[in-house]
Amino acid sequence: MKRKNLVALSLLSGALMLGASSQASAEDNPCVVAMCLWGKLQNGSTPEGCSDAERAFFDIKKKKHGSFLPDHTFDARKDFLNKCPDPGREYLDKILNKFGRMKNG
Repeated sequence: MKRKNLVALSLLSGALMLGASSQASAEDNPCVVAMCLWGKLQNGSTPEGCSDAERAFFDIKKKKHGSFLPDHTFDARKDFLNKCPDPGREYLDKILNKFGRMKNG
């Protein structure tokens, strides 16, 4: 289990480095968002420096006539995270299963 976490963290850290080199902001970088949410999933709290990325994820909400649509929100958040080139499918699934349908983080 620890090895899987280290592999995921390595992949996401690499993605973060790529994002940082292109000067993309955390909110616009799905790899940074995935890394931050993985940290939140593991620790139960928002990692330092991840509040903007976390907010960007939870700002993705779908509504109809003012009513929150959890399944549509899940799909929109999934589409956003899938823009990360190689985040590790099983880790994204865990992130989305935990946070994908939440109205607020």
